[in-house]
Amino acid sequence: MENDIHPEALKKLLALIVSKSNQNQFIVSTHSHIVLKYLGAAPDSKIFYTEWSPHGTDNAEYKNIPTSHISEIQNTPESRMQILHKLGYEFQDFDLYHGYLLLEESSAEQIIRDFLIPSFAPELYGRIKTIAARGVDDLEVRVQDFNRLFVFIHTNPIYNKRAWVMADGDEAGQNCIAKLKEIYSQWPREHFGNFTAHRFEEYYPTRFQKDVQAVFAAADRKKRQQRKSELLQKVVQWAFNNREDAVTEFSESASEVIQFLKKLKPGKN
Repeated sequence: MENDIHPEALKKLLALIVSKSNQNQFIVSTHSHIVLKYLGAAPDSKIFYTEWSPHGTDNAEYKNIPTSHISEIQNTPESRMQILHKLGYEFQDFDLYHGYLLLEESSAEQIIRDFLIPSFAPELYGRIKTIAARGVDDLEVRVQDFNRLFVFIHTNPIYNKRAWVMADGDEAGQNCIAKLKEIYSQWPREHFGNFTAHRFEEYYPTRFQKDVQAVFAAADRKKRQQRKSELLQKVVQWAFNNREDAVTEFSESASEVIQFLKKLKPGKN
């Protein structure tokens, strides 16, 4: 059913099928992990896997005739993960960790993952998975995909108390978080939040703030994104090459972020 349908249109169609499933029964054949994840997360859905064999059956009369075997997928995390793997789902983006931190963009994600957590909140290292969206407009989509994936695997939203979503403090970021709180009203409200800074680069040490201003002075969006990426790598390289200075300077410039990380208790609340 998913052939030649734009991903956004496909997701809207799947949402319509789920909404109409209270009064109707749908039988859907698919090779898409997106379709499987969306419809498989719906209440009372059943998943069947059809496997083709070229060898026929033990019956001598039909031994040279290819056959198909249909089996119902058990409602267990292991079985559902296995079927996603067979459909080519990439699990490196959503490994099974104790907790998850979804962030607005890669600058925040890389600094938090590679430096702030190891340096200031080592108890989170290896226990919490950081995930970067491609900007505030993509953050809502990432949260939706995250939620549907884990509802599909576990058949209930067990990760709603183990996931945090953080956006920048500008108007777009605040509007995004407000919308997510409304959509995911069953999640703890304190698991959605905004940093005070309007852009994460404001948490870079003072020595880089002139570079930050130069980056955002660029009128061309593509050039600005390129400069942001170059500055991020510059900051990361400096931090690793001058770790003692970096710990001292980040402890001051990014104190708000560090305090937030220290309060996270993945798997406990």
